[in-house]
Amino acid sequence: MKKVFYVATALLLGAIPMHGQRVMDKLDRGVIAVKADQGNMVSWRVLGEDADNVKFNVYRDGAKLNSQPLTVSNYVDA
Repeated sequence: MKKVFYVATALLLGAIPMHGQRVMDKLDRGVIAVKADQGNMVSWRVLGEDADNVKFNVYRDGAKLNSQPLTVSNYVDA
């Protein structure tokens, strides 16, 4: 009788979907700049830990380039 109980319990537990926590890589912003027709396009990663409403500012030599915070992850610097 105990065998039947253990087998039934194992089958029931096997039928319940179990999900582990998603494994995330340890990434930084990964900022890159590429020469474009209009100037230099600066692009960076949006991280999975960022808030949905994250905004960015872009600086060159300590001076802020954008007039308002950016909601996208790229900027063309003329």
